Amino acid sequence: MRKKLLALIIALAMVFGLTACGSKELTTIGTVPDDISVNLTIAVCGDVMAHMPQLKSALQSDGSYDFNENYDLVRDIMQGADLCMANIECTFPGPDAEYTGYPAFKTPDSLATALANAGVDVGIFANNHMNDSGLSGAKRTRQVIEGAGLYCVGCRESEDQNRSIVVPVEVGGETVNVGIVAYTYETSRGDTNRTMNGGAMSKDAPKFYNSFRQFADTSVLDRDINAIKDEIAWCQERSDITIVYLHWGEEYQRHSNARQQYIAGAIAESRPDAIIASHPHVLQEISYVNSVPVYYSIGNYISNQCEETLDNHYTEQGLIAMLNFKLSKSPVNDGKYVIAAAGSTPNLDTEELTEPGATISGFDVYGTREECEAEEAYNKKLLKIFAKAPAKEEMSWDSWTPLRVDMLEAKACPTWVHREYSGGKFKYKIVPLLEKGYSKRADGALDDIVDLIGEEFIWNSK
Repeated sequence: MRKKLLALIIALAMVFGLTACGSKELTTIGTVPDDISVNLTIAVCGDVMAHMPQLKSALQSDGSYDFNENYDLVRDIMQGADLCMANIECTFPGPDAEYTGYPAFKTPDSLATALANAGVDVGIFANNHMNDSGLSGAKRTRQVIEGAGLYCVGCRESEDQNRSIVVPVEVGGETVNVGIVAYTYETSRGDTNRTMNGGAMSKDAPKFYNSFRQFADTSVLDRDINAIKDEIAWCQERSDITIVYLHWGEEYQRHSNARQQYIAGAIAESRPDAIIASHPHVLQEISYVNSVPVYYSIGNYISNQCEETLDNHYTEQGLIAMLNFKLSKSPVNDGKYVIAAAGSTPNLDTEELTEPGATISGFDVYGTREECEAEEAYNKKLLKIFAKAPAKEEMSWDSWTPLRVDMLEAKACPTWVHREYSGGKFKYKIVPLLEKGYSKRADGALDDIVDLIGEEFIWNSK
């Protein structure tokens, strides 16, 4: 708009021949900087689970647990993103607790450290297993996640804390603020006897858990959806990008159901930048709802669920949602753009133009840029040059518009869990399926994923 306005003023001046000094040529004092552009990549990983065979795999001879090797093959992808998130679907009740897998996931704290080492920046803790160690265990889990150096969203320790978070990300010399809203489904249907995963929650738990009742009638569900939309609005007021994570759907179903689609449509009305979800333990489709990309399920990131344990090879397959943003911001003029007739440049080091009608070095000042942009200015037959000069020739562009999202490329990196028995225990590694050739089973997994989500959503690391 700024450059178009300048071009219009210059063109009119040449037509009417009525510049301030009688010249038909105009020159500009100072230049308008180009828009500042930055690129930002956000990676979101699916369900990080810890079944008993995984705990045995991580157990070391000294009694400690080490999960680091699980992420060796995807470490570069996770660390290469500007912001990486993962859903931590277990609890950290502490070393005095008995570590267990399904149905109540109680996991060593070192898993949080391994995720941090792998490149995770945000631990999403909003899932149907967040109550596996009770409310006190959930609060301790948040503490462990934050103690590992991660942000945590989905559970709060006190009612003074916000339910959602805004994470500042430094990229390209700019700070991009990313708002994150994370909610999980409950199994309860009303306002009393609240349950998570079929187990009773304490009466205070809803104050601290971000949850919604996906099985309730629409009057209850809509109330919960509105609470989620309020959180989206809270983030949008404070951030440049807003991501919504949801834990929902039916287990082992490879396509979204009507209730998921209803929730997605309602939340997309708030225009978050993306909705990313999991819980079914298999992948589901990716589609656009009201121009918002919705990843209905990005599946398991790592677990012991596989062909051998569940007779379901789809549980071995996952996605890393890869959101590639292009953002920009523009300089704000603030009335400091100076237009002068050629050969009559004012000495801005010693003289300052402040009042309409002032004359300096033969240059007439008629008004500010704001006055120039007023509609009535364009209705006059006589051209006037409106300008306001700063006290020095070098323009100071210290005021900019907020960052805006110019483009979002929604892609996904397919993954597969390699489970192999060696040395008396199973070993687990997450394999990025960037191309075929790792193994016949991995190649089949890649074919399954492409058939489900479509080639257009497959991320290219190059």
